Amino acid sequence: MTITGANFIDGSWVPADSGKVFERRNPADDSDLIGTFPDSDVIDVQNAVDALDKAAPDWAATPPERARPSSSRRRAPRGQCGHTRRGADPRRGQNPSRSLDGGEPHADEPAFLRR
Repeated sequence: MTITGANFIDGSWVPADSGKVFERRNPADDSDLIGTFPDSDVIDVQNAVDALDKAAPDWAATPPERARPSSSRRRAPRGQCGHTRRGADPRRGQNPSRSLDGGEPHADEPAFLRR
């Protein structure tokens, strides 16, 4: 399967303004084409910045209630997310089977995720 990449600008997937693309190949097998991707340049960046400027007022007016994840998208309660011990965080290189910290939340964990 070959991937055809695009830039996500102003709510749509678009090719590079120039139409140029570059290829990515499997480093272990140069004959294996992974995909083609837009060869973006300064015009594409400016298009993205213009879209951001256009969207900024609406984003700024988004009420905080809508900005929070819905309850169905929140993380599973501690102890039910596949870790063998509470509090282990594999993203931080902690081995879940060796965690003995008692499941205390990390200081940088957002308050709405703490249960």
